[in-house]
Amino acid sequence: MLLTTIVFSCKQKEDSTPSTTLDEIIQADNAGDLEKVISNYTEDAILIPSGSVDIIGKNAIREHYRNIFSNSAFQLTSSANEIIDARDFTIIRGNTTGKIISKKDSSSAPVNDKFLMVMRKQSGKWKVYRLTWSKNE
Repeated sequence: MLLTTIVFSCKQKEDSTPSTTLDEIIQADNAGDLEKVISNYTEDAILIPSGSVDIIGKNAIREHYRNIFSNSAFQLTSSANEIIDARDFTIIRGNTTGKIISKKDSSSAPVNDKFLMVMRKQSGKWKVYRLTWSKNE
């Protein structure tokens, strides 16, 4: 009986959901936790920001976040409007709202974005594989 409980307990910890990963990223963004954010991306992830060049690979994404976190703090919330499970991949369409606060002068800018995120499961955890976003006008 004890072995069954241990196996069941370990299995629960290994499983993750795309929604959990989305929540972890937003929490890490708000905390400015670079390594936690990066742990939620695949090695070959690509960020596709509207009106800017693609940010390709985990190392480039790390540098992108490092620059952002050194200049800004986030107060964001995110919601998934649609989740499409395609077996090996999951697609999330959602919104991010809140504000970005400048560390230089404490000014803030509102955030009202829409996003499309493709996740892939690696080693029992859903991670961001592709992410694109733009203003939600």
